[in-house]
Amino acid sequence: MQALTWLALFWMILPIAVGQSAPQRGPISVGRVSWWPGEGSAADVVGPNSGTLLNGVGFDTGANGSAFTFDGVDDYVEAPALGLPTGNSDRTLEMWVWLEPISCCTLYFFAGYGGFGSQSSSYALGAYSDGRLFFSQWGGGILGPTLVTGRWYHVAVTSRGNSVSLYLDGNLVASGTLTIQTASGSAFYIGDRKSTRLNS
Repeated sequence: MQALTWLALFWMILPIAVGQSAPQRGPISVGRVSWWPGEGSAADVVGPNSGTLLNGVGFDTGANGSAFTFDGVDDYVEAPALGLPTGNSDRTLEMWVWLEPISCCTLYFFAGYGGFGSQSSSYALGAYSDGRLFFSQWGGGILGPTLVTGRWYHVAVTSRGNSVSLYLDGNLVASGTLTIQTASGSAFYIGDRKSTRLNS
């Protein structure tokens, strides 16, 4: 069985990590490719993908240490995606998230990368305005349960080829098969224009 590559992005709720094992509710110890813990900067503490804080990203208390915080209008972190898995390579993307109320008809974008706007070529986690957790590769998706505002959740998506599993607080909540062909040469985005906290 092939080992998973972990992308650990921990945002104002959780850092984001990429590694080689099943999703965990704590820091990933093996196989991380990138990890943005949100400890006062957009530094990738294990890889080459340190990012840039854009439009006023802040920091607040997170689930573990501090976390990124976003205003729900235009704050986000943009980082390179060097060495992150592409195509349908095995991987896990995980983070802690805290949702604040947002207006109707928008969504919480937690983190992702790849070819947004091109069929099957992105890799992203988020939630709809009603709090329903999702994974999307642009063109399809896996839906999870509804998250409520005002508390921390550990969310993760793991894919092996085109088999996708969505986790909430360490429990499998949804799975399915999607065509995953994540494009290379993109940036990695955290909290793009959404009202969310993410951390390590």
